Amino acid sequence: MKLSLGFIVMLLLNMGFSTPSNYGVIFGLDDGELCVEGDQCSSYCCMDFNGFNRCAPLSIEGAVCENDGLWDVYDHCPCESGLSCVNSGSTKICSDPNDS
Repeated sequence: MKLSLGFIVMLLLNMGFSTPSNYGVIFGLDDGELCVEGDQCSSYCCMDFNGFNRCAPLSIEGAVCENDGLWDVYDHCPCESGLSCVNSGSTKICSDPNDS
């Protein structure tokens, strides 16, 4: 009887702590979804939109950019793969390092 009671208690405890597989997912978020830091976003860029952080796509060639930061929350996202964020006057823009 003690064994059955112990089993039932363990089963109930396990059920109380289990969650559906997609409940509370905070990684792999799509562009436009709310985020706290870039690691949550599939693009790895969490951008500040008027006080609300949302996942955003990486900056394309010619777009304003920021270098990769500690928390990955940006005013402008870093560049897409293969591009470099270079100084252009008072701002930085994405540039292809292979273009001369």
